[in-house]
Amino acid sequence: MNRQSCIESMLYWANVSVHCGEDYQVIFPPSCRVGADHHKNYFTPFPMGRPNVAIDEIADLSWWKNFTSDHRSIFAVDPDNDFLAGYDHGQQMGTMHVANHHIVCGKKFFLWGNNPGGFVWDKVLTDHDGPYLELMVGAYSDNQPDYSWISPYEIRSCKQYWYPIKKIGGVKNANLDAAINLERRDPDTVFLGFNTTADLDGAKVVLNYGEKTFSETIDIDPNTPYVKLIPIDARVNDRQITGMLIGPDGRELVRYTPVVVEEQPLPELVENPKPPAEYESVEELYLVGLRLEQFHNGIVDPMPYYREALRRDPYDLRVNTVMGIRLIREAKYAEAEEHLRRAVARTTRNHTRAKDVEPHYYLGIVLREQGKLKEAEDELWKAVWRDDFQRAGYTELAQIRCIHGDYARALELIDSALDVGARSSKARTLKAYILRKLERPQEAEAQLDRAVECDPLDVWSVAERCFLHGKAGSALEALAHNRGDQLQQMLEVVTDYGKLGATEEALAILAQAEAAAGPYASPLVLYYAGYHHLNLGDTEKARTLFDRAAAMPTDYCFPFRHETLQVLSAACELCPSHANTWYYLGNLCYYLEQRERGIAAWEKAVSLHRNHGLALRNLGFAYGRIPEKRGMAIARYEAAIEADPQNVACVPELDKLLEKTGRGAGERLALLESRMETVQKSDPTMLRLAYMYNETGQYDKALDILTTRRFHVWEGAAALHQPFVDACLLRGLAHLEAGRADQALEDFRLASTYPENLQAGRPGDAGQGPKIYYYTAIGYRAAGKPKEAEAALHKALEGRVADGEMNYYRLLACRELGDTKGSAYQKQRLSAAIAALEEPEVVDAYAKFGGENTPNERVAHRSAEAAYLKGLAALAEQDLGKSKHWLQEALKEWSGMIWARYFAESPDQAGEKR
Repeated sequence: MNRQSCIESMLYWANVSVHCGEDYQVIFPPSCRVGADHHKNYFTPFPMGRPNVAIDEIADLSWWKNFTSDHRSIFAVDPDNDFLAGYDHGQQMGTMHVANHHIVCGKKFFLWGNNPGGFVWDKVLTDHDGPYLELMVGAYSDNQPDYSWISPYEIRSCKQYWYPIKKIGGVKNANLDAAINLERRDPDTVFLGFNTTADLDGAKVVLNYGEKTFSETIDIDPNTPYVKLIPIDARVNDRQITGMLIGPDGRELVRYTPVVVEEQPLPELVENPKPPAEYESVEELYLVGLRLEQFHNGIVDPMPYYREALRRDPYDLRVNTVMGIRLIREAKYAEAEEHLRRAVARTTRNHTRAKDVEPHYYLGIVLREQGKLKEAEDELWKAVWRDDFQRAGYTELAQIRCIHGDYARALELIDSALDVGARSSKARTLKAYILRKLERPQEAEAQLDRAVECDPLDVWSVAERCFLHGKAGSALEALAHNRGDQLQQMLEVVTDYGKLGATEEALAILAQAEAAAGPYASPLVLYYAGYHHLNLGDTEKARTLFDRAAAMPTDYCFPFRHETLQVLSAACELCPSHANTWYYLGNLCYYLEQRERGIAAWEKAVSLHRNHGLALRNLGFAYGRIPEKRGMAIARYEAAIEADPQNVACVPELDKLLEKTGRGAGERLALLESRMETVQKSDPTMLRLAYMYNETGQYDKALDILTTRRFHVWEGAAALHQPFVDACLLRGLAHLEAGRADQALEDFRLASTYPENLQAGRPGDAGQGPKIYYYTAIGYRAAGKPKEAEAALHKALEGRVADGEMNYYRLLACRELGDTKGSAYQKQRLSAAIAALEEPEVVDAYAKFGGENTPNERVAHRSAEAAYLKGLAALAEQDLGKSKHWLQEALKEWSGMIWARYFAESPDQAGEKR
């Protein structure tokens, strides 16, 4: 449901978690021969394909047991079938989902997999009975993300059905009545099985094979499946075999004939956006920008595409319209009006009645938000000439008439909206409100009933029913019954009434919320109440409420509505000395992409209250994203920490900023150690502390953290195990330098373990293995154990690695084993890694987890990594001067590269001379 006046994009998926194991199989329809990964940036043949896209090994992707190296999501590319299932062949039970595939078009499974990393997640996310798998289905979407557009005030619905299946060994087709499995077990034998969703006495099983037919009459129910092995003529072709279940009334319930699917090329991959200048047409620029907005892309900004399009054609209808909508969402109404007036000028040029009335509609919205109601009505009336915007346009017009108290006209207008869009809980409730004002209670009651039919969770209709029944004082209690976020639900209702000019109703609910406290103990309740009193002309009452709101704790007060911008702006204007009000206004403005205004509001808050820790922290955050203002960011963060030493966010954010600005590890470590009470509250900050101990050579302290603290892994997290390996190896190398080979070997062995407290599992590839085992070999050689050393060198060559640092260690291992061909190959892969890093960066616009660094910073890290690998390549060739040059270049760009520092300071410790 879209309750707002702007078009939005939506994503809907339902997720069912199922127990799985060696015998578990996900069943896509038999005609499905292609699967997709997230964003459709990889397609795979199905069911036979690569469990790990990076490994050229083929297995049956429908079985959980085959995902032995990593987790995976696979979406069915299946435009023709209504079902998805999962089946445990060991327990002979499964789960069936059925829905209209034209609406519920998404079918997917996700699994952590049959691998050590997956087992860690099993421990984190499940009870004690083994792994789980997610069966997922999407409506109006066949991928994640795959957003579709939902119009203003539109309601969408879908029907999904889940039911159990058992003892039929899988499924080939299913619907709401039954599921069928048909398998040719031998040339002359067919297995036939049925599950049903209802009790059926006297149903008929039919198997046609060639010109012959097997049939029998059965009784079947959901707990009593039908299964049978049926002998057939071995000469019959699979396509000549059809199984059917016919109900007692003669209606065919389900059937299946084995399908033959011709091999087709895999679909084209999704295209990464090119730089705006590379697109030839304005239309392409518009569509690229629109897709980025539609998919809520957090990595690539659509604005450069729109700007380039408008540079080429300043009056382009489509681009100006979408820019206007975007600016409405950001509450930048004056700028939105400018773009929408351009769009209107283009579409009505030469005295033309517009075919595309979208800019008229959104211009009406912009004018309404600016209080220009007469002009807004004029534009909205133009929009309703076309039925595309009649539902939304008439709804907006009805709300404006309510503001004027013209309820008779408002009723006509909302009826016109319902004529074209009857399924709208908001429009139904609005009509009920209007009928109440016209003293027609029975009709109003009927509309509220219809509203609940449209949306059983609708809250506005609950409040309006209380006002209709003369029970205004119980509206809040009614709203709170079986609801979610009670505060936000209440504020949404208050906002609905506010848009109608229904100040009395809004204040009645707000007064109840103030009295109830509990979940409603929020400054926003008092701010809204003050705003409505201000609109009534009661300035002193408004001032009192604003004073009280500003004096309340700031905890869990997160304004996000456009309407709240008007409320907080009014409060700042009437009571400009309240630091907290400016702080809230800054939060909202920054969220709405009004960043300069947000920063100015936070600075105002700090000028009024110099120790406002939250405003100071937010200024640090904001300035930190402006390269030329990072000095100011550091100062603001430092002030924030002094003002509120317990703020967990400030310390790691400041440390990241100091790292980006090139501050040394010693200075950063001093910051963390001076705030240990705060640092210890946060897993990510403790992880940074461990990295810093490694960087400063304090390996014992790093390992003390990494072996004793219970870390809690989060989805998208990385590098939990890396500092542990680094500490073990670097401490081991220090022991080796001091002649303590046995202690070095203990550390090298420790490096290959995965402490449970880190919640990190062994990866599907070799991971850091080549590095660990190469140094283990060096340790054995120092201990006088050549056989063990040789075994460790062979171990360093086991498993798959991505091109990069590990090729250096494999090159050395091959060289020491006398494998000239192998060392040449590893040198080639190391060179390939360097070349890849020196290519222009292609930002993965569709990454599930976006990095926090700016594009320039990512390029710098790639450059540092390339320099580090060049240093290793030169080191392998015993060119110490060249190696040191490149390693120092790497450190200039990224001072935290501890292995670059290690080799730069002691290149002879690479192992080549040992």
